[in-house]
Amino acid sequence: MLGRILWTIIGAVGVVFIITMTLFYVQTGSFEGAGARMDDIFASAGDEAEIAVQSAADRTGDVIEDIADGSDETRTDY
Repeated sequence: MLGRILWTIIGAVGVVFIITMTLFYVQTGSFEGAGARMDDIFASAGDEAEIAVQSAADRTGDVIEDIADGSDETRTDY
């Protein structure tokens, strides 16, 4: 059962890759241009993911600091 699911996922990824390369080939007129365009997309996706992860880490740090220090709104020991 697990092997069947794994092969389905691998097949779906392969089909998406082939369709994407074909569309880029039609737009650019060569597989070299299609590959370069995919490289650009993957590079920008990595940058966007880095920004999102950094933002989430910053927010998590802020929440941990608030929990450790105690929020002024919830303190009753003034």
